Amino acid sequence: ARENGLLMGFLGICSIITQGFIVRKLFARLRETQVLSAGLVFSTLGLLAIGFATVPAMLYVGVGLLALGGGLVNPSTTGLISLYASTDEQGRVLGIFRSLGSLSRAVTPIAAGILYWTNREHGAHFLYGLAALLAAVAWLLSRRLPQPTQSCPPRADRRPPFPAAFTPARSLRSSPVFSPPPSCSAAGRASAASTSANPPPAAPSATPAS
Repeated sequence: ARENGLLMGFLGICSIITQGFIVRKLFARLRETQVLSAGLVFSTLGLLAIGFATVPAMLYVGVGLLALGGGLVNPSTTGLISLYASTDEQGRVLGIFRSLGSLSRAVTPIAAGILYWTNREHGAHFLYGLAALLAAVAWLLSRRLPQPTQSCPPRADRRPPFPAAFTPARSLRSSPVFSPPPSCSAAGRASAASTSANPPPAAPSATPAS
């Protein structure tokens, strides 16, 4: 139990660092397709390290790589979907994407458990090897994804400095007039798409006292 607790704590720390610091820095410098490819590579390596770990240190390395890969894949996928879909279709497309993700998280543990217990001697190697193979195939397919055409061109009508979360790309950072709207960042796109999918309730109209 103690070893499991330490491993889960390490996983949580890796996830916090990835999602709170690394993701923001990478999205300020790389395109979504590049972040997605990097995340799939880290996920593949992490799955292989976990599945074929022979010492605890190798297991911790695999967990760290898998946390890093998952932290890069999730926001880049959401950002790409929001860019590929039109404004009117973002809510529906992201809803389908989230529903499929929930379905996979419900079905995959059951299927993995069945495969593991039917061959306990090599079940872990087979499962993590299969997962790594699927991640590698996804990486190959991701390299063929086109960069979305909805770009964030320089805007001369907005000169305030950037918030920390919306740092421009390296090639445009020297321009004093570049100030993209929040929707140009992955976090802004995900937030806008989430709002379009689940709009806030309308405020009740005020009724004057009689």
